[in-house]
Amino acid sequence: MFQHLGTLSSSGLVPRLSGFVDNATMAVLWSVTPSEADRTSLVALANGIPFHAQQLVGVDGFSEPSGPVAEKVAAEPWLRSQVESCVRQFCAASQEPQCRVHLMVTNADECTQFHVDHVRLRLLATFVGPGTLWYRPSDVVYGARPVLSINATAPFQVLQGAEPQQLAEGEILLMKCGRYPGQQGRGIVHRSPAIRRDGAQRLVLRIDTPEACGC
Repeated sequence: MFQHLGTLSSSGLVPRLSGFVDNATMAVLWSVTPSEADRTSLVALANGIPFHAQQLVGVDGFSEPSGPVAEKVAAEPWLRSQVESCVRQFCAASQEPQCRVHLMVTNADECTQFHVDHVRLRLLATFVGPGTLWYRPSDVVYGARPVLSINATAPFQVLQGAEPQQLAEGEILLMKCGRYPGQQGRGIVHRSPAIRRDGAQRLVLRIDTPEACGC
């Protein structure tokens, strides 16, 4: 099952995630839109030197203005507010007091084969550049011998004729993954877009549970 929540304020989102933990919903999607001035600033950041910043962030956000991610968003008020909003949504869904936040500018082809992540939950958003490609759960047969999967613990087949979705700029995808309780290896099938040949760069947010690998 998949829910598209449209464009929502942060205050309106948490109550609608309350059933995400226990029900059959595998993914929730919503979107945010920066002002023209904020987008110009985001594009400048995305066109700069690639980086990968990560830190543990609590549900109250960047209460201390230190740490690799906090430093990257210090001069970007809109981006900081969106990261903090996503942290609140993720902590509500994961029922954890903190989460592992990754903020990246990348020009590399990373994870470009369709796969299921071997974590409990993951939040993905691209604020500038091509977004993540993913399949709706109804387009995937789980437990079948892997055709597109690079993860032997989560075999799957994509139904013939199914087309992947692609996150637009500002769309945020919160998804259950292969290690979510009761999922038995099932999760949202997705991959990163190939961008190196086109010379593109992406500004990407990824949020994981605290125990997830820091890489």
